Amino acid sequence: MATYGQFIVFDFTTTYPGATVTHYAAGTTTLQNVWTDRGKTTAAAQPVVSDSNGVVSFYGDGIYKFVVKDTAGSTLYTWDNVNLVDLPLAGKGASLTSAGTVTFGTDGDYFHITGSAGPITNFSGTQGQVTVVFDSTPTLTHSAQIILRGSVNYVVIANDVFGFANEGNGVWREIFRSPTALALTLTGGTMTGNISMSAASFIESEDTVVTAAASTNIWTSGGNTVHVAGNTGITDFGTAPQAGAWKKVIFDGIPQLTQSANLNLNAGGENVTMAANDLALVYADTTTQMDVFIIRKSGLALVAGATASSYISVYAYPTRP
Repeated sequence: MATYGQFIVFDFTTTYPGATVTHYAAGTTTLQNVWTDRGKTTAAAQPVVSDSNGVVSFYGDGIYKFVVKDTAGSTLYTWDNVNLVDLPLAGKGASLTSAGTVTFGTDGDYFHITGSAGPITNFSGTQGQVTVVFDSTPTLTHSAQIILRGSVNYVVIANDVFGFANEGNGVWREIFRSPTALALTLTGGTMTGNISMSAASFIESEDTVVTAAASTNIWTSGGNTVHVAGNTGITDFGTAPQAGAWKKVIFDGIPQLTQSANLNLNAGGENVTMAANDLALVYADTTTQMDVFIIRKSGLALVAGATASSYISVYAYPTRP
């Protein structure tokens, strides 16, 4: 789009009908177009000639040098470094539909994009900068035409907000991103990518104590380690948040763990009676079926069918030389 420019050529005593305005690129004698319409479809004359009132009207787009002459060809004025840049309409434009190429309208610089069709690989528009709100979940494709942060594609979440700058030649660069799920909240969430640690570690916390019961839920919303108090026998550990979850369980009492499909104990298929301060590493094969790896506080080996006080005695007898 182009900016409208209008001159009234006068010297305070005389207007100049038929005066000419020759239009150059700023600081040069290289001719540079102006137009008769804002959409730049029809180039104006070179030079542009004033009307009977001495008025010269045209649309420009860029930085110009204008040389004004009278009908005799005498230079009246030279005006250099004139910046005629179209100012985009600020405000919300009509909503757009997601597609491989999304074309921004001329009715604003803030748009909602509806639908999930795509992926979106190109933008088209004359704005210098746009703000986009996505109402659905299309994929933005990083490319030479859409330069995304981190140089990776992005699957949009509804209500994500992006800003893009028009670098010209069909290139749009992401300048800000306010995704709905940019970061996990303090109350938690789900990561969908890998986490790589470098010279750092995860610092785990301890969950609140739970009381032993036939169904003892160790998967509360607290830390990765939980104490189980009491002596009531246990037949399952509740429902894990997902398969693959781990929990460290420390027993403060002496409950019996019952071998079953829900509690697969590392005791050769036998039930196990725990001792105070025994540790169990619980792995969720499914959300309800757990593998339980028991480590005795005493350091004694876990023997099938043995109680917490069972042990194995090994004697060494010297042999006569």
